[in-house]
Amino acid sequence: KLTTANPPASAVLQASPKELVLTFSEAIELGFSQFALMDAKQRPIVTAKPSLAATNTNQVHIALTQPLDAGTYE
Repeated sequence: KLTTANPPASAVLQASPKELVLTFSEAIELGFSQFALMDAKQRPIVTAKPSLAATNTNQVHIALTQPLDAGTYE
């Protein structure tokens, strides 16, 4: 279960984040997990390959390959 996200849901940001950080209630096995960032029209946004935090296997980091345009994302 997702417990926190950075940036958080419904956040209004002044600039594009460099990465998304997702924290879950239990350890994540990346080989069995999928993550997608979608724009307001449900089009996928290309991101870097997700990675686990070095000290917390409950936390996934997803770097953005380019700045996000202004808009709503899911």
